[in-house]
Amino acid sequence: MLNAVNRAIEEKITDPAIAHANWITDMEKDGWQYGDKLDEENKTHPCMVPYDQLPVGQQTKDYIFLAILKPFYNL
Repeated sequence: MLNAVNRAIEEKITDPAIAHANWITDMEKDGWQYGDKLDEENKTHPCMVPYDQLPVGQQTKDYIFLAILKPFYNL
């Protein structure tokens, strides 16, 4: 999660789809893949899909995440 925060601030990301794609890339580098259920032991996560395929609640979370970080973009 800290990696996502740092990347969003450094790159001044405002598009939640881009932030989500970056999260997937980071998760894949750590050995995670798509799975129907979140399973930390087998490293599967149901949100490892394109942004437009996420449930609305997850899309909203990504939007709020970036809105919270935006004031830090110009520090």
